[in-house]
Amino acid sequence: MPNRLTNSRSAYLQQHAGDPVDWFEWGDEAFGAAQTQNKPILLSIGYSSCHWCHVMGHESFENPQVAEVLNRSFISIKVDREEMPHVDEVYMTAVQLSSGRGGWPMTLFLTPERQPFFAGTYFPREDHPQRMGFLTLAKRVESIWAAQETEMRKAGQEFADSIAEALTATIPPTESTLDMAFVEKVIEGLLADFDLESGGFGGAPKFPPHSAIRLLCEYGLSDFADLDRARRARDAAGFTMLNICLGGIHDHVGGGFHRYSTDAEWHLPHFEKMLFDNALMIGNLARAARAVPSWAPRFRSALQSCTAWLEREMKLPNGLFASALDADSEGEEGKFYVWSARELRQVLGTEAESVITHYGCRDEGNFHDEATHHLTGENVLHLRSNDAPEFDLRPLF
Repeated sequence: MPNRLTNSRSAYLQQHAGDPVDWFEWGDEAFGAAQTQNKPILLSIGYSSCHWCHVMGHESFENPQVAEVLNRSFISIKVDREEMPHVDEVYMTAVQLSSGRGGWPMTLFLTPERQPFFAGTYFPREDHPQRMGFLTLAKRVESIWAAQETEMRKAGQEFADSIAEALTATIPPTESTLDMAFVEKVIEGLLADFDLESGGFGGAPKFPPHSAIRLLCEYGLSDFADLDRARRARDAAGFTMLNICLGGIHDHVGGGFHRYSTDAEWHLPHFEKMLFDNALMIGNLARAARAVPSWAPRFRSALQSCTAWLEREMKLPNGLFASALDADSEGEEGKFYVWSARELRQVLGTEAESVITHYGCRDEGNFHDEATHHLTGENVLHLRSNDAPEFDLRPLF
């Protein structure tokens, strides 16, 4: 039976319109119900192309047992972070203060006055050895609220005070100026954190470092930069962009780039594609081509396939562009972006073995399920060397 989200304008909320959970949208109706009934609030925040939002939705919010607990003891609110970034910012601060990290879906329990007393991200429905299941969590919060409401309200007030302090904190005044010495200090900081094996900065997961690449390229091409530092900046930016272009985060068939890589080698992506990511990649591919001319053909090829993808798949009839493509395809993560070796041989004929070799494919697959780490039998295409030729992969469409 459809719930209150049926008439929502949000694509994300519409995805939950058939849940058995009695969802509210963020607003006075939900807050009034929470206060009138003196029930805590379950706040779930996500967005339409988020893979783990879909997973938690299927596992928990479509489950009758979970819905029974939520409908009995909570006022449940769904928020689309893309439509309500101001709400997302506040409660993401709560998640980060609580756990030191963030992400979506966000899962919070609040007092009727919207003060959080528990904050987290994704929870599986059932208990795992290292993680409490959402059904257990909801039942535990239900019993704690019934027995210790005063303590939970006090915890919520303290949490709210911490959030307010974090959001209103200001950077202390400094005598530093934005001169070349300051820029060089920033460049050295980036280079000190540079991954010499695969490019980028730090370990997994890896997001394309758009701002860092732009800074490194522009400094590296500046007439005022120290020559040795400029060379190292260009090399770091170019090597990062090269590995991104070769890796599985780059859609070698359809063009464009996925949101981020779950590993340090840019090989295993989360498959959503974001408009803003690809717009930033286009600019940085052009900068990288200037910074490292020897790799410019690879960068130009990736840029051209990215713009072709944007025109072909993201441009709407009214001339605007869609903001994102979902990570899931026909209900499966990345289904449109992975192939078995058997499929490649069936479709590509005489070129299949060359494609399988150059794009790192294996009969047993090279794609690991993120949760179980088991091979799935499917392959994410990635070039293992810049010397490897590119192939016309349009037959795979």
